[in-house]
Amino acid sequence: MTLNSKDQAWRDIAEQASKEMDGAKLTILIAQLCSTFDDRNKPTERVPVH
Repeated sequence: MTLNSKDQAWRDIAEQASKEMDGAKLTILIAQLCSTFDDRNKPTERVPVH
């Protein structure tokens, strides 16, 4: 099974966050993770069909 780039991005960030010991760096990683999920969940533009 191949992951698309968006799936791989959040997985990479989550893995980094799981190993991070510095609270400030962890906060940044969690913000990046949230942003990645927000981007994933944005509705895509749909072109009306006539």
